[in-house]
Amino acid sequence: MIPEEHRRIIKETVKETIIITSGNSRYDRKRGILYISNKFEKGELIHELGHAIETELNLYKDNEFRDLLKSVLSKHSLEDLIIDLEGYEEIIYYLDINKESKLISQYQGRLYEVSGGIFDSSYNINI
Repeated sequence: MIPEEHRRIIKETVKETIIITSGNSRYDRKRGILYISNKFEKGELIHELGHAIETELNLYKDNEFRDLLKSVLSKHSLEDLIIDLEGYEEIIYYLDINKESKLISQYQGRLYEVSGGIFDSSYNINI
């Protein structure tokens, strides 16, 4: 189900996959190592592989991608924020998936803190 171009990128950039028994699944961009929890949730593996693809394609510098992301995130507000205090070693922020969202799983709605925080001064989600 993964497009050929994305399979090629994964094959070239993910140098090693390690199953871990503690800690969170994650992708080490610098070393090309994919760490997957032995208790991963639905969508978690594809999410981490997505980090390998977006890193290789440098998507956060691509204006078309950023515009699409802004469009999807603009449907969400502070009211959609879920704060997970117990699921991970650190506090994790998610967007609640509602009927207007184009996000397909809660895990896909994970928010990462960027410079300036998750929200800007008008409470729009920073990307």
